[in-house]
Amino acid sequence: MLMHSLEHKDLSSLFAKLISAYCWTLRLERKGGLIMQIAAAVLSILIVLSYAGLSGFWVESNSGWYNSLKKPFWQPPNFVFGIIWPYNFFVLAIAGVQVSLNSDLLHSGLWLLTLSVSVGFAIAWSWDFYKNRKLARSALWLSMCALVTIGLMVQLSQIYPSMFWWLFPYQLWLVVAASLAAGYAQMNPK
Repeated sequence: MLMHSLEHKDLSSLFAKLISAYCWTLRLERKGGLIMQIAAAVLSILIVLSYAGLSGFWVESNSGWYNSLKKPFWQPPNFVFGIIWPYNFFVLAIAGVQVSLNSDLLHSGLWLLTLSVSVGFAIAWSWDFYKNRKLARSALWLSMCALVTIGLMVQLSQIYPSMFWWLFPYQLWLVVAASLAAGYAQMNPK
C-alpha cells in the first residue's frame, strides 16, 4: 500500500512538472509569436513608407516633359491624386498591421511577400514613367501591380474581411492608374 501511494505521488509530481513545462513552452511560443507578429507589422509599415517615399521621389507632375504629354480624357483632376494617395498608403499600412497581428506567421509572410512584389511593380512604374520615360513599359509595371494586388485583396478577405472594403478603393485606383498609364503610352508613342 505504501509503495502504491509513493508511486502515485511520484507520477502525480512528474505529471505536474510535465504540465508546467508544457505551459511554459506555450507562453514562450506566444511571446515569440507576438514578437514575430509585431516585427511583421513594423515591416509592413516600412514597406508602405518606402512605397510612398520612392514612388513620390521620382514624380515630376509639373515638369515640362510631363505637361507636354497628351493626357487620356479619363484622367481625374490633380486634386484627386492628393486625396487618394494618402488614403491608399494609410489603408495599406493599417491592413498590413491587421494581417500581421491577426494571422499566423505563414499568412503574415505571404502578405509581406505579396505586398513587396506589388510595391516593387509600383516603384518600377514610377521609375520608368518619370525617369526613363518608357511609357509602355511603365504601363506594364502598373498592370502587374494591379494584378498582384488582387492577391492582397484575397488574403485580406480571408484574414480580416472588414479591411477588404477599406482597401478596395486602392485596388480600383490601381486599375484606373494602369489604364491611364496605357493611355499615356498609346497617345505618346516614341
